[in-house]
Amino acid sequence: MPRLKELEGKYAENATFVAMNVWELDPRRIPGFMESHGANMPAIVALDSIPDGREVNEGFTASGFLGLSEEIMIPKSFIVDQKGLIAWVGHPDFLEGPLAAVIEGSWDAEAFAKELGSETANKAVSSGADSRFAPTTLR
Repeated sequence: MPRLKELEGKYAENATFVAMNVWELDPRRIPGFMESHGANMPAIVALDSIPDGREVNEGFTASGFLGLSEEIMIPKSFIVDQKGLIAWVGHPDFLEGPLAAVIEGSWDAEAFAKELGSETANKAVSSGADSRFAPTTLR
């Protein structure tokens, strides 16, 4: 989260950062976590929306975002482009280069998906997978 907080400050005029909590088995733990890490958290923190009768791994964000990659890992960052489509997926340590390219309009999401070698990512990018979701904003 400190890296996302740093990038949020640097790109504040061109990007919105959201920290998303997924797979939380006990949502009552989140306020304490946020309080203890508040200075290092992006301004917007959200909790995944889990449909009634579903498991924590079946939330809208967990299935819609994390399901786009064969690599199920946390932390994972996503860049949503100006059209509202997922343009990049990866570890937060490698976020800044692609983010700058997306902001300036030079990012080639289709080439990224091919480079990633992910059939799922290729489908998501080439079909224009929509990134919109319905999280619960925590702050």
